Amino acid sequence: MQWRRRKQREDDLARELQSDLDLEAEALTNGGLSPGEAQYAAKRALGNTELIKENARETWGWAWFDRFREDTAYGLRTFAHTPGFTAVVVLTLALGIGATTAIFSVVDAVLLHPLPFPNASRLVVIWEKFVRDPDAPPVFDSYRDFENWKHESRSFERLAPATWRVDGQILKGVGPTREVFAVPVGVEFFPMLGIAPEIGRVFEPDDLRTSCTVILKHNFWVETFGQQRNIIGRHIELNENACTIVGVMPPAFAFYPEAAAMWTLITPTSVIARNPTSAVGVFALLKPGISIARAQREIQTIYESDPSNDIGGIHVKPAIFPLDEQFAYLTGPSLRLSVMVLFGAVCFVLLIGCLNIANLLLGKSVIRQKELSVRAALGAGRARLVRQLLTECFLLSVAGAILGILLASVAIHYFRALNPIPMPPGNPVTMNLPVLAFTISLAVITAVLFGLIPAFRASRVELIDALRVSTYSASGSMAGRTLRRGLVISEVALSLALLAGAGLLIQSVQRLASVPLGFRIDALASIPITLPNSSYSSSNQRARFYRAILDRIAALPGVPSAALASSLPPDGRPGRYALRVEIDQRQYSHPLPSTLQECPSHQNTFTSWTCLCSSDEHSMPATARENRASRS
Repeated sequence: MQWRRRKQREDDLARELQSDLDLEAEALTNGGLSPGEAQYAAKRALGNTELIKENARETWGWAWFDRFREDTAYGLRTFAHTPGFTAVVVLTLALGIGATTAIFSVVDAVLLHPLPFPNASRLVVIWEKFVRDPDAPPVFDSYRDFENWKHESRSFERLAPATWRVDGQILKGVGPTREVFAVPVGVEFFPMLGIAPEIGRVFEPDDLRTSCTVILKHNFWVETFGQQRNIIGRHIELNENACTIVGVMPPAFAFYPEAAAMWTLITPTSVIARNPTSAVGVFALLKPGISIARAQREIQTIYESDPSNDIGGIHVKPAIFPLDEQFAYLTGPSLRLSVMVLFGAVCFVLLIGCLNIANLLLGKSVIRQKELSVRAALGAGRARLVRQLLTECFLLSVAGAILGILLASVAIHYFRALNPIPMPPGNPVTMNLPVLAFTISLAVITAVLFGLIPAFRASRVELIDALRVSTYSASGSMAGRTLRRGLVISEVALSLALLAGAGLLIQSVQRLASVPLGFRIDALASIPITLPNSSYSSSNQRARFYRAILDRIAALPGVPSAALASSLPPDGRPGRYALRVEIDQRQYSHPLPSTLQECPSHQNTFTSWTCLCSSDEHSMPATARENRASRS
């Protein structure tokens, strides 16, 4: 509509000018002049028609558009005459902008994009931190802590426990018998997140009176049940317990850990609820207007008031963290730092490319000195020349950004397909609106960054020197040489800084990979074993099974030793657990230390173990398990 109105105005103005010319020519013809002379005299009397049109457009407010259109057309013709130079600049920008856009999409997913939950800014998680070692990773709370905070705190709208430190569940009745990862959660878990299921419902208080209730993850529902929508109310068998399916979550729903296939409800009769020291994570929704600091003070007071906890928080203390921050931490403790370092590195690459392009434009401006001088001689001011050169830089930057977006899209596609690093659940790496807005802003910034200095430098036209046949005075001026040298020095300095940082990172990775673990890892194999409680309900049954399978594996040819362990070292939980080792003394001629001889005999209370097999004849067969240390 705006374009049609503007075209109508242009047509009306052209007809009005032509009418004035015809009337003036007719009057002069009646005065005795020939038609040709009258037409020529009428044009002289009317004046510059293009200037009249420009003045009229100024009143319409469209003059800037006309000037931009003219500068754009002129710039495109200039690029057509130098295709090699244009291709080098566009490809350089495309690589820099594409790499920066791709990494920014990861930054957006990890650091900037809010979690896909309503009231995501009020979602928090409560861990326990070691008082004596504040830099140690946080650990789960106890179920007793959750109960205390639920009944006594006033800062939270909802609280829910969840834990993924559970053994695999044996699924029967749906295809072949297999192990699945089922995460126990509280009844308030899904209402706290505010996500409705795709079909069915979420957990309700009435479900606490049933033995087992589950909600399926969407992809598990698709793979196992073929998207059957009539499965609500159907029973599945987990560890020989009949569990009722009450809902299926939507495909976009994701929570940590990603490997979860379903969520089971923690009921008063479950093992977690019956054992107050069961390890759980406590997730919560803050009430509106309640800060994390205020909630932190409240739960600390409640924690210290419980006589069963450490008096005054001597060993551990509760700590509240934003959920989005902890999602990134759970995925990888150094993920946030690694992403920021990588983003800084690609920004350095883009800056180096901009300096390189600025140097190229400075060199090209020498060739264009005569052209700019002619335009200046015809009346173009310095601002007009700078605008023309910045428009050309903007066109180059836009072309580089478009190609960079294509490269970034391909890189993001392969990133998601290959999944080189684990990403926090809920925020996939995508080319979304914030990323596109960042790319557009980047295109404008880069156009100004690499175009402003060359444009101002080229617009300083010396008419006499520039119109000479030789261009030595323009190319050999001291100021021009100093500026180009400064750009080259800056480019080299940034490149050296980037290379030095990359070298240090590579060296750090190499050193971490070569740190001795204190034990041999070559020729070792591990086999995870999970026993269902229904078939192996007593510790004696499990102990006999483990001993039998250990003896059979140790008797295999090429396996001189075998051992059982409840977890593989290092487990990353220092200070909270004690390690007990059972050693077969028959293979050693010297007596064992008294501390090991006095160690209690192994009483297996775990259902999940790992069998370790070694081909090293000097390896020590051992049985290791974790026992949670007493808080006192």
